[in-house]
Amino acid sequence: MSKLTPAVLGTLVLLWMTPLSAGPLGPSSGFLPTYAGPQNGDLNVTSAEAILHQGTFEFDATFSDPIGTTPGVFYVWGIDRGTNDAPFGAFRPGVLFDAVVISAPSLNTNFVLDLKTNLLTPLTASQVQINGDSLKLIVPAALLPSEGFTFNNYLVDLWPRLGLDPSDNTQIAQFDPSESSGRVTVPEASTISLVGAGLILAALFRLRRK
Repeated sequence: MSKLTPAVLGTLVLLWMTPLSAGPLGPSSGFLPTYAGPQNGDLNVTSAEAILHQGTFEFDATFSDPIGTTPGVFYVWGIDRGTNDAPFGAFRPGVLFDAVVISAPSLNTNFVLDLKTNLLTPLTASQVQINGDSLKLIVPAALLPSEGFTFNNYLVDLWPRLGLDPSDNTQIAQFDPSESSGRVTVPEASTISLVGAGLILAALFRLRRK
């Protein structure tokens, strides 16, 4: 049997460590030229990610300034579950969504709205976590049932806005990602890959010794 060189083993590790799903969203669009409100840091997305973990979606976002700097901000996550609807039309044709998860911390208002059924479900206090400049919303996957996609193929986008008038796009500060929706992250795939890598490499080392 031919020997496994360090280079070959290193390649195997890299292959099994490669994530099988999307990563963080971004970059954001920056403040839109159509936005008419104050350009404060709690409206500026520095990082965002939607994660599927054991039947629960976690919508995580970090901003330039602490949450609550600007009263009346709504943080809107749009989710495309398979319909490929583009409710913004020509304004943002690549932002696809058929459900939204919305948080307005200064109003203590947090909810999930299914745009196909018009079902609105409030989030409990334990499902909303604010820590300085970061916001996490924890949503059971059952509140976002599929419209054709599997959970790991859902598309997401985040847009902070000052006000919640759906007919007034000048309230929208920016989009993350900028032009089109991004993919949900599924960390379980990477974790399983790492475990598999460890087991297979251990077996390979044993074979090599023999």
